[in-house]
Amino acid sequence: MLPNLRCAGAGAVFFLGAALALSAAPPVVTSLDVRGLQIGKVNSLTFTGTDLLPNPRLLTTARLARQTLKNGASPNRITLEVELAPGAQPGFENWWLVTDHGVSARGIFATDSLGQKPFAAKVDALPVALHGTLAGSEVKEVTFHGKMGQEVICEMEAQRLESKVRPVLNLYGPGNKLVEFSLPMAELRGDTRLEAKLPADGEYRLQIHDLQYAAAAPGQFCLKIGQWSYADLAFPSTVQRGVTTEVELVGRTGETHTVRVSSTTEDPAVPAPWPEPANASGPQAPVLLSDLRELVEERNGTAPQALGALPVAVNGRISKSNETDAYELTVEPETEVDIAVAADTLGSPIDAELELRDAKGARLAINDDTPDGPDPRLTYKVPPGVTKLIAVVRDVNGHAGPRCIYRLSATRKGQENPAGFTLALTEDSHTLEPGLSNVFKVEAVRAGYDGPIDLVFDHLPDSVKISGQNVPAQATATLVTLSSDAPLPPLIIGLKGRGKDGEAAASVESIQLGRFQPWLAQSVALAGAAKSDVAFSVRWGAAVAEKKVPLGGRFVLPVTCTRPPGHDGPVRLTLLTSQGRKTGKVAAQNAALNLREEKAVLIEEDKNAQAAFNVIATAQAALAAAQKAVEANKDDTAAEALAGKVEEAQAAIEKTKAAADEAAQKAKNDVEVAVAVPAELPEIPHQIAFKAELLKRDRRTVEAVAYTPVQEIPVVNPLAVKPHAPAPIQLDPKAGATVEITGKVERLEGAVGDILLTMSDLPPGIAAPPAVTVKAGATDFKFTLKIPPTFKPGEYAGPKIFGTGKPFGPLQVRSRDNPVTLTILSPGKGSGTPVSSDTPKAAGETPVPGGTPIAAPPTKP
Repeated sequence: MLPNLRCAGAGAVFFLGAALALSAAPPVVTSLDVRGLQIGKVNSLTFTGTDLLPNPRLLTTARLARQTLKNGASPNRITLEVELAPGAQPGFENWWLVTDHGVSARGIFATDSLGQKPFAAKVDALPVALHGTLAGSEVKEVTFHGKMGQEVICEMEAQRLESKVRPVLNLYGPGNKLVEFSLPMAELRGDTRLEAKLPADGEYRLQIHDLQYAAAAPGQFCLKIGQWSYADLAFPSTVQRGVTTEVELVGRTGETHTVRVSSTTEDPAVPAPWPEPANASGPQAPVLLSDLRELVEERNGTAPQALGALPVAVNGRISKSNETDAYELTVEPETEVDIAVAADTLGSPIDAELELRDAKGARLAINDDTPDGPDPRLTYKVPPGVTKLIAVVRDVNGHAGPRCIYRLSATRKGQENPAGFTLALTEDSHTLEPGLSNVFKVEAVRAGYDGPIDLVFDHLPDSVKISGQNVPAQATATLVTLSSDAPLPPLIIGLKGRGKDGEAAASVESIQLGRFQPWLAQSVALAGAAKSDVAFSVRWGAAVAEKKVPLGGRFVLPVTCTRPPGHDGPVRLTLLTSQGRKTGKVAAQNAALNLREEKAVLIEEDKNAQAAFNVIATAQAALAAAQKAVEANKDDTAAEALAGKVEEAQAAIEKTKAAADEAAQKAKNDVEVAVAVPAELPEIPHQIAFKAELLKRDRRTVEAVAYTPVQEIPVVNPLAVKPHAPAPIQLDPKAGATVEITGKVERLEGAVGDILLTMSDLPPGIAAPPAVTVKAGATDFKFTLKIPPTFKPGEYAGPKIFGTGKPFGPLQVRSRDNPVTLTILSPGKGSGTPVSSDTPKAAGETPVPGGTPIAAPPTKP
């Protein structure tokens, strides 16, 4: 009897232990002691975070020879020994930490031949790379011994490691004298570097801090001291796709290296190879790829360099202070041309100015900055008979030198610059648990192309099922769902979008990676996870299929979840939509531009369920004590009494377990989420989903993640304007005509309030009537048009009527444009009989004060 009691007790212990087990969540890395790998050496990397076990390993774009987990690993701290494969090149690489429960967010580390060490106050040998963090007003210092005449480079990588530190370096020599200092540099994307010839033997002190003594998190940095070769820029910066080209690497003063770049890839850029990898450090210089004819500046006296017919681009350099570089463009009369200069976007230190002149040298237009940044751009309408234009580039600050590069491009508007798009990803890693779905957003940043975009994944296993891999026409994003029933190995994938006229690679949002290492921004990690013991799920509530998205209003979404007993913390909900996020200063100041939750949403924990589960711990303790007494008892006469206590404890366990199960079933597991709607959205169905994170009772640690299915919900404009079709209008030869345009308005989805109606796009010669207000509760409207007797008869389909109002509160909504066709009959024609369209063209021109004559629309027979 006693052995059976003991086995039953062990079962109860297992129940509680399973419920209180560590979460099976993907790893979260909060710090890494060294963000660099030394080529040819075994490197020790210590990760700190949460859920770093079991079976941690590094997934990276770098080629590894081996990696080993060191002894003493814990869920919050592990150390990996990592060795790069032979032939590894200096540069930057992506990394992710993978466990059996998923994959972490992405990080970046450097690879080179420098010794990689945690930051220390003193170093004994150079060169060295020191890794650490800066926070707030913190100032750090390191000392090293130098000799007179020794050349030393001191460089701080922070922004390029996706840190928010704006680094400043101050080098002090013997006697505490300032030898050199450096501030954030444009060509280093906000990082900094100083180079100095040491003035004397002795101890040198290198001080680092944030530019404003306000370093924000994340504050990681790498401080390099010693000598090495680097390449900040490539010239030419851009080469023609499919052509193997020689480029010059712009690096240390006095160093000149030329390398050959192959550009057969469809990617937007490729890294320039190192001429001497053993001596190099830092990111590889990007070489951009273009489908244009790419030229290089060639000077022959002061005459403009002839670039020939459009489209064309030229890569130039400001070599002398106050230099002006002139280029002759061959253009077609009466066409529009786009002329742009890229300099700041390339990492060049110049503030470029673009001037356009005619063939005789007279100024036609000039531009310095655009709303997008300091690089200039002009669009120019070529006059009749003009076939030559002169484009002039200069630096407004008079800078010059090898780094002062730029690229001038000239294209015909709408032809060589077809409507296009780019794709953006908000997440750089995804975990797939067998049988469960993962939902993520792919945003389409449209540049004139409104058609559909098909999404294609690179290196995705056949076992992965995909839905939502199409961005519909006019949509600004889509919600992609991935799932797999089979175990999935960790891998790095890419994603491309294909439109009607071209394709674009999707990039993870990172200003630094996108600008100086774009190939890294295109990598996304995908990893499988073991089946979780936490049976957590989330789903839609009733009637979600009947919901609508009213512009300028709100709607409510019912969401419900299932929390297993013992996993009874709150559930955090995050709204996912197929609206591309509005960004920039305006969006930051006006959250009403985004489809969003009205407030942060939690499905709160149920206190009764938690209390019921807590009772199990008390019963468990009683059972453990009874079992211990049984084990310790040597007197058979007391065995029956002790066995009774074990039975009582076992019964208590069963009772408390039943009570906990019942409380879990009765717990409130649903919520209604109020969603605020902006006043403007494409009037197409929008995709909606929720990411649900089951938290522990600490309200911070994630135990499990689940997603609702993606639901398509139609967008409704609450203001509907319905004009009546006007009858043909007979002109009077003296008085002309007066016509009334009437119709009705509808307020949908509970809309209220006044609606202001405006009539626009009337033909020249017909004055726009005053706006009309349809008061709250009213529906009818009327416009009165006055048509002069000299107006050209015909059918005019251009006029529109639209309404504006505030149907739900503070947001002003605009209705669709509603066309109205005016049929104007000449005097003497019968009602309903349009005028013939055989009128000569010259007679059909309507004068426009101060402008070019505009031909009136043709009449219909």
